[in-house]
Amino acid sequence: GYTEASMAVMHHLLDIDMGVQFSFLKEQKKNGSQVTKMIPLPKDATTQKRNLLQYLIFDDGYNDCIEKDNHSDAYTLKLLKFKHLQQIVNIRDRWIIKMPPRDSKSKPAVKSNIPITKDPPKFDSKGFAFDGSKMISTCRLLTLNNDDFNGEAVEILSGVLRNNTADTFFVPRQTDQLEFRALICLARLTTVALKRYNTSVSQDMHMLSATFTNKINFGSKKWNALQVRLGEMQTLEVMRSIATSGARQMQNQVKNLDVAESDLILAMMFTRQKPCPFQLTRQLLDEK
Repeated sequence: GYTEASMAVMHHLLDIDMGVQFSFLKEQKKNGSQVTKMIPLPKDATTQKRNLLQYLIFDDGYNDCIEKDNHSDAYTLKLLKFKHLQQIVNIRDRWIIKMPPRDSKSKPAVKSNIPITKDPPKFDSKGFAFDGSKMISTCRLLTLNNDDFNGEAVEILSGVLRNNTADTFFVPRQTDQLEFRALICLARLTTVALKRYNTSVSQDMHMLSATFTNKINFGSKKWNALQVRLGEMQTLEVMRSIATSGARQMQNQVKNLDVAESDLILAMMFTRQKPCPFQLTRQLLDEK
C-alpha cells in the first residue's frame, strides 16, 4: 500500500488526517454556527510556536548568523518566515509526503493467514513517481534569503500574510541557489527523522525476511508495526537520496563554471553544518 513519512521533526502535527472527530484541532466558528477553519488550542499553539524556531536556526544562505541589530533586512525576512510557518504548521501536505505502493503489481493474499510474498517490499528506483512539490516548497520557505523573488522576498511574504493566504501560497522554484539550499534542508530534516528510529531499513528488512517468518506471525500486530515502520523509513531514505543527489549535481555544475562566477554562486548556495546560536532565533518570540 501507500507509505507516508514526515519531515516535521521539530513539532507535532495536530491534524492526524482522521477527520474532525479525532483531530487535535478545534473548530473556529463564525457567528457561532459556520465553521471557518480548524485551529489549535492556545496551549498547543504556544508549544508549536516555540518548536517552530528550530527550523530557522541554520540561517542558510547567509554567511553570518542573523543578528537583529546587525542584519535588519535579514531579520525582518526571518520574522516573516516564522509567521508564515505558524500559518502552515498543521497543513499535512506541507510536511508529509505520500509515496505510491512499493510494488504496484502486488495483489491481495489468497488467504488471510498466507503472506502475499515472503520478501519485504522495497521501492523500485526506476518505476515510481510522486509529487513532493508542496514539501519542497516548505524547505524553500525555510531557506529563503533577501535576494530571492528578485530581491522582493520581504514584500512577497508580507503580502501573503496581510492577505491571509499562507495556506494556499507555495514558494515556486526560482534560482539554483535557493533550490540547492532547499534540497540541503530536505536532506537535513529527513536525516534527523531517520535518526529517531531505533533501527534501520536493513534491520527491518532482515526481520521481515523469510528466515524470520517463524518468529513473527504474518498479520500479527508486530508484523504490521514492522511493515509500517519499514515503509516510513524507506520513504525517508528515498527523499534523502533524492535531495542529496540533486544537491550534489547542482554543486558539480557550478564547479564547472569559471572561477569568478563559480565563487559568487557558491557563496549564495551557502548552508551550515551546525546551527547558529539559538538565542539569536529565540528573539523572534518577542516580536509581535
